[in-house]
Amino acid sequence: MFVDSTRRRIWDQLREHDFRLLGCFLTPQLLRQAAKRVGLRLGRNPLHLANLVWLGLLAALHTTKNFADILTLTLKLLADHEGFDQTPLGQARHRSRCRTRQAKHDPHRDDPTLVSEEAFTKARRLMPLSYWAALLLLLGQRFQAEHGQYQRWHGLRLLALDGTCLDLPDWPALRRHFGTAKNAHGRQQAQARLALLQFPLTRLPCAYELAPLSIGEVTLAGRLVEQLQPQDVLLFDRGFFS
Repeated sequence: MFVDSTRRRIWDQLREHDFRLLGCFLTPQLLRQAAKRVGLRLGRNPLHLANLVWLGLLAALHTTKNFADILTLTLKLLADHEGFDQTPLGQARHRSRCRTRQAKHDPHRDDPTLVSEEAFTKARRLMPLSYWAALLLLLGQRFQAEHGQYQRWHGLRLLALDGTCLDLPDWPALRRHFGTAKNAHGRQQAQARLALLQFPLTRLPCAYELAPLSIGEVTLAGRLVEQLQPQDVLLFDRGFFS
């Protein structure tokens, strides 16, 4: 994994700009705590865990784009705003570009706001699904501590459990890992199985399991019920008794 202080500084500023509305929830302390729970460190390179969370959330909004495309899109939207060049982020980007143009041994070095697909691939391997699960759990615990009364029914914590299949981008790697199923047009489509444990009164997730189609909903549900606590009421359909 490459370490580039200029890129990290610029990307951190991009994330902070995009996370203005979420900054009070996805704080650096929370991101660090989630990493610690699964035995990871945030990292010191531009593609550290906090920046991957930011790119991952944007990928959920722009489902047809990969991380590299999203980074380019975010920067373009910011740069299109009048006065962007006068902001700290715009000035940092300008200074870094000037430095790379003046480099004697590498005059055509890439824009510091860009990175190769290989770097994204390596970084993604260092961010296991368990990190997202830990982050989700911490956010749920924080909400429960501050607004737990909204998750209760007659004094009991109310949860619901169900499963579904998700259509995925039809990429060969996803087809191999998760499996395929026929879609409405009769074509094979990459799909994954999802089981979700949530608080129905607030529509907030509690925990989830994402797995290949070969793993059944009942198996995934068995893993999720480990999250239940005394005085919980769980809603689920009769199919889970089969």
